[in-house]
Order: sequence, then C-alpha cells, then structure tokens
Amino acid sequence: PGKGHVYVSPSIWYSSHWVYTQCPKGGYESGRKYDQVKQQYEPRTRQDSHGKTHFVHYVFQVRVRPGSYRTQGNTFVDREYWGDGNAAMSGEYGNRQVPYDFNFGTHELEWLIADSSDVRITGLMFRQSTVEPKQEVRDLFTANKARWAQRRDKLTRDGEGAGEFNCF
Repeated sequence: PGKGHVYVSPSIWYSSHWVYTQCPKGGYESGRKYDQVKQQYEPRTRQDSHGKTHFVHYVFQVRVRPGSYRTQGNTFVDREYWGDGNAAMSGEYGNRQVPYDFNFGTHELEWLIADSSDVRITGLMFRQSTVEPKQEVRDLFTANKARWAQRRDKLTRDGEGAGEFNCF
C-alpha cells in the first residue's frame, strides 16, 4: 500500500515479533524503505547486576475505528522471520501454514489502516526476556508447528477434512 498506511495486529504475539519491536541500526531515516533496513535490526538490551543480558520489547496498544481497516494474512514467509531456521515447509504457503497465534486466523494477522487518525494509542506494553528475540520466534514456531500438526491430524482422523487448520 501507499505512503502513510498504519499496520497493526490483533495479536500481541505477532505485534511483539522482533521485526516490529526493534529499531534498525542507525535509526530510521526519511525515505529509507523497509526492505533496506529489515536485515539490520538490533535488539534493545540491558545488563542486570549479574551480567545477564535482557532483551526488551515495546508494543503500543491501540484502538482502531471499526470498519476503517482491511485485513491481510501473515506476511512472514521467510523462515528467518517465521520458522525454525531449517528449510521452509513444502506447499504453496510454506511456513505460513503454521499459525502464529491460535487466537486468530493466519489470514487476519495484519490490519492496514489508510488514515492514521483512525488509530488511537491507549497503552504501552513492554516485556523483557533473557531469550534472544530470533531464538524466541524459532521456539514459538516449533511449539506451534507441533500443536498445529496435532490438530490437523485429529481433524483428518475424525473425518472433518483438511479445512483451514490455522483458524481455531
């Protein structure tokens, strides 16, 4: 979409992905495209009194005017962003077959809002973790892939057909 679109997600898990919660090295520059900075993210960290590294994630909580957005699916197709680091899964949608958040369908994880006045910030959420952000995503993918396979196998075994496995 065009300049000025706001991207949000109903999923706190998706919104807290390291791509969205870290700043590009050198900060943001006017006119610099996302594709030019996406490989250059650096995590925000702090050291505790024992020398252990803590990674900090920040996410805005927002309200969106009903009807002012359109949805699109999980755009993390690269296994670096959503995967276990191994070869992508087979099939047209690859790793997107595995749900990112079981509370939402993969097809509705991203909301696009054309007018920023349709978005209101209502809170700031942050968390810290001792797990490196990219490893945290790989661990989530591995857990969700196993959970998804169990549900898929149960649906197939119970005769409910293939369906859309990522919308439970």
